[in-house]
Amino acid sequence: VQMNHADGGMGWEERGPFDGILAAAAPERIPEELLKQLATGGRLVIPVGAEEQHLQVVTRTREGFETEIVEAVRFVPLRPGTER
Repeated sequence: VQMNHADGGMGWEERGPFDGILAAAAPERIPEELLKQLATGGRLVIPVGAEEQHLQVVTRTREGFETEIVEAVRFVPLRPGTER
């Protein structure tokens, strides 16, 4: 197990690309940094939205990204920065 204390919306570029990324907090929109770190065929599972949130599954294909909206959800907001 490896850990990184950093801004969750930035991912972990040095360890990517990733086959899967799971977010447990909701940004208002999907961070580009997370999309860039997905391997082809990789999936990002993330709640997205401020007042109204939806769980989304984003799959990286050779042509780009496919997004599936799974259902309405309620998660804590993804805040920028780090807390110590």
